[in-house]
Amino acid sequence: GRGKSARLPGPWTASFEPSLDGEDLAEATRRARKRCAQAQFFRQQLERFAQTARKRVAGTISALGPRMILCGIDLSVASEPALRAAAALAKKLGRDLLLVTVLERLEPAGQVGADVHLEREAGALRRTYGISVETSVERGAPEERLLDIARERAVSLIVVGAEGASGRSRRLGSVPEYLCQKSDVPVFVARNVDNLLPWSQHARPLRVLVGSGLGDASRSALELVGAWSDVTLTVAHVAWPFGEHYRLGVSGP
Repeated sequence: GRGKSARLPGPWTASFEPSLDGEDLAEATRRARKRCAQAQFFRQQLERFAQTARKRVAGTISALGPRMILCGIDLSVASEPALRAAAALAKKLGRDLLLVTVLERLEPAGQVGADVHLEREAGALRRTYGISVETSVERGAPEERLLDIARERAVSLIVVGAEGASGRSRRLGSVPEYLCQKSDVPVFVARNVDNLLPWSQHARPLRVLVGSGLGDASRSALELVGAWSDVTLTVAHVAWPFGEHYRLGVSGP
């Protein structure tokens, strides 16, 4: 294909993929690469990202300290992926797990029912994964209370489901969207966790693709997954050469 990949020592690949279609655009891309250092710039940046990942895995830098993982659930079936993902991550990373549900109106009957539900879930996770699980029922706006708890307990990771109880199509729920925008702690949004389970049991490596915009957010994502063991990591940046010419102030083909 037209993509350019740089294979690095270890299980990481840095990739440059122009999003172009048609022979004319492909030819223009080849000319653009010859006339400016743009493609080389991208490759160098991605190689630096991959090198940083190797250092994380080697243990020279750790993105996750000995803190617990916070899993926010709403007691619906939609929370199942978040529960399984959080437990798998806690098992693999050697972390304690904090299960939290936030009720907007905390009435006595609702409190008791939520406590029973959470403890039942926690008991199942303890037996299945052999991890330490703590539970808490809170009152307030779910997205804001989860952020407060993350700060109060100094958690290393927040895990939530991709969809809320409404289960609207494939759209991201309002709580995970808010957390991704506002949280200072890494947020793991779970939708399908089938590949996490064998990884947590040391059955096979986890293949991870980090989409890089070459900025701070991408670097933070890389620092997170780069600290995990048994990971095959690919860092990719997708660029439209004509748009990048404009952004970088470089003349086009």
